[in-house]
Amino acid sequence: MIKNTGVTIVALATLLAGFVASCASSELPPIADASPSAAAEQAEAEDEPSGLTSSTGDPGPPTATIEPTATVVPEPVSPTITAEVDPTTTPVPVVVAVEPTVGVTVVQAAPDPPRILPAPGTYRGPTRLHIETDNEGSDIYYTLDGSSPTAQNGTKYDGPFDIYDDATVVAVYLNADGAATGRTVAVYSIEKPPLDAPLITLDDGVYIGDRAVEIKNNEPGSNLIYALDGTVPSPTNGTIYTGPVAIGSSAPTTLTVISERRGFLSSESHSKTYRILGTLEESSGPIVLSGDDVLEITDTHFLHRGSITLSGNAKLIITDSVVEHVKDFAFEYEVKATENSEIIVNNSGIGTTCTGSFNWAFFDNSRLTVDGMDPTLAQCNTWNFMSGSSVIDVRNWRTFSGTVCDQTSVEVRDSRDMEIELCMPWPTVMDVELPTEIDAYVFDPGPDSTMEFQLSMFSSTIDGWGINVGPGSDITIRNTPAVTVGVGIGFPSQNETMTAVGIRPGQWEDQSWDFGAGAKLRLVNTFTYGWELNAWGGNTMVIRDSDYSGSAVNGSDSHYIIDNTTAGQLVAFDSVDMIVTNSIITGDVVANDNTVITLIDSTVGDETGKHSGGNVYARGNGRVILRNTVVLGDQITQDNGEIIVE
Repeated sequence: MIKNTGVTIVALATLLAGFVASCASSELPPIADASPSAAAEQAEAEDEPSGLTSSTGDPGPPTATIEPTATVVPEPVSPTITAEVDPTTTPVPVVVAVEPTVGVTVVQAAPDPPRILPAPGTYRGPTRLHIETDNEGSDIYYTLDGSSPTAQNGTKYDGPFDIYDDATVVAVYLNADGAATGRTVAVYSIEKPPLDAPLITLDDGVYIGDRAVEIKNNEPGSNLIYALDGTVPSPTNGTIYTGPVAIGSSAPTTLTVISERRGFLSSESHSKTYRILGTLEESSGPIVLSGDDVLEITDTHFLHRGSITLSGNAKLIITDSVVEHVKDFAFEYEVKATENSEIIVNNSGIGTTCTGSFNWAFFDNSRLTVDGMDPTLAQCNTWNFMSGSSVIDVRNWRTFSGTVCDQTSVEVRDSRDMEIELCMPWPTVMDVELPTEIDAYVFDPGPDSTMEFQLSMFSSTIDGWGINVGPGSDITIRNTPAVTVGVGIGFPSQNETMTAVGIRPGQWEDQSWDFGAGAKLRLVNTFTYGWELNAWGGNTMVIRDSDYSGSAVNGSDSHYIIDNTTAGQLVAFDSVDMIVTNSIITGDVVANDNTVITLIDSTVGDETGKHSGGNVYARGNGRVILRNTVVLGDQITQDNGEIIVE
């Protein structure tokens, strides 16, 4: 209904065409052809005392409902006609209101809905939207979640805005009463590009004195967020970088940083680890501790080239420090504790240059006590050889690695990524499974075993086990995810031969070997990640068509015959003779102590660059003969050693 002063008239929309034509000729159309109800309402209107009349004295035009496509009417001297949009119908009709004025105005169409730009679709990264309208002066409200905007849950549009995630944008006009008209919906999908990782400008390492570490932002406009506890930061877990980060702890501190910006995927993390100590000390040559001698290393980065030996009741105490053993090749030096000596390590890192193994060896009644060991900043890990009746108590040592022998007692707690090798007297009979995720575990070799050591572990993880197969042994390993197999022959055997053919890293479903000298091995559903083959005591080891870690524990006039094989390293001691043909040695070749290593049609070094080394050493009257052999590294002679190229 349309309310007017003194009269209310409702007419059918079909009268509009005649009405428009009448306006065009400055005459109002008669209403005789209107519907009966409309005629009745007209008669009722004529009885009203305050009825509206035109300038000619005729009643005013009736109300008409038209489609929004109504044309513009010229303005003669006749009543004013305005239009309002009714939002309840589609398409929106026009309601013509008769005002008590003289003259006729424009019949107005409903306003077009708001236009959201750019067009709906998929966009990369944050996208700026704006809303256009021809309905000037109207208030536009919008939402981003597909809901219908109101004054309470919508946002009043006052200019372009950005979207950072997938959005369903709904925009409407809201009048003063909160009624919505002109609804527009646009759906956007936002692909978030990844940010480039930031750069920590200070390299990993052990430093003397506090450091202020700067971080370079490779994505201007993004935030850098960092953490110092080794975790990967996030917008809800970390600190926003505003300037250099202070590093000053003697404990390992890992700085990790990401780049974060709304509408983008966070960058990959970038990490560096630091240890800040008070002093730097370097030494070379043997260190000998005996009797009641005590050497304490505290808050120090200690680099030592040489062996350290302890005997009697001597002690080596390492606290809040990093000790690095510097060497040129495997087993060049060692730390050796005998009798009742003891090594104590607290909150420190022990490691070695990555040029082969370095042993910490414990004999007799010696002890090793560790509470907090992290070798992160000490290059490569050391290996612990635990024998005699030594006592080993380890807590919180990441990458603890070693060989357990004889009557030694070993207890390990809260340690991870370990490697444990079981030293087996010959002959040994054993059928076991070896776990890698350990809650509480006590090693039990079974009733037929001759092993006497005690090994218990709690709340720890093992990356790999090691076993030994020797003369007279019959060993079965089942359902073990990672094991290194050592095959060896030595005293009391003499002048015997063991042969290994077709050994390699990999998964073995059910495979058996008879190496000779009564040594047998069976692997069931077990993965081997390395093999080590050794001989001493005048015995011979033959290796053919294989891929193994290498030979480095030998001596006493033993012999090696290696053919068509890849080996990680070859190290010979004490009059050992090695003949190598058609093979690749990816690491170093080292001849010591009157040994002879002959390489024929072979290569020393790794052309792929995956392995370090590739050098040839001859020292202590050792000789290396290179016959039609390529050496990718250096050839080094020391202490009367000799390298002969044929």
